[in-house]
Amino acid sequence: TAIKFTDGDASMTIADGGVVTFASAPVGDNGGAMELVSSVTSTAADLTALEITLPTTTDFRALLLYINLRGETASNAYWSATMRNAADSAYLTGSTDYKTIAHNLHSDNSSVGNTTYVDIDGGANIRFANGYTGDGSDDYETGFAEILMTNTQGTARFPRIGWKWHLEKRHNDAYAYQHMGSVVLAQSLAIDRIKLFKSDGAEFSNYGYTLYKVKN
Repeated sequence: TAIKFTDGDASMTIADGGVVTFASAPVGDNGGAMELVSSVTSTAADLTALEITLPTTTDFRALLLYINLRGETASNAYWSATMRNAADSAYLTGSTDYKTIAHNLHSDNSSVGNTTYVDIDGGANIRFANGYTGDGSDDYETGFAEILMTNTQGTARFPRIGWKWHLEKRHNDAYAYQHMGSVVLAQSLAIDRIKLFKSDGAEFSNYGYTLYKVKN
């Protein structure tokens, strides 16, 4: 029922019914598939920031993060993030660190609008959504996002982040929105963490996330 090393350390075990359990993550060529890095399924409330550790190895092409966040108060704030420099463990918050272009679609079911958010000269953080967050009064006011990150391993290329922020009702009116955008960091460096927050520092809940490596 087990495959072991010569000293008895189990590599994999096979349970009745055929379920295979590995003692650690398998290593090797998996044909370009995605590999799980980390996952949180429990809810954490009353956060003012959520930091997620990113791998800095060179065995992947990109990182893909799925995440659910929910505001806890009715505040005029945006879902935002900064990235941490692996070399000095300092978050990038300079006025020209993030070059952004993004698009917002919004509707109150009787009218539809499109807006853009552009700061290609650079800003001090990433604004994921150009609409205010929900206040958590129901699940309609919850944010769900797909965040794609590449060139984060400290190569000669600038890190890039692209995202889609799915349907979320904002707290202060009947409008809901979805948002798509991309960012280029202004320098080549290794990124080892992403920190998500509301732009006004108000509290929010994390309803779970999953981070994958997209393999070479």
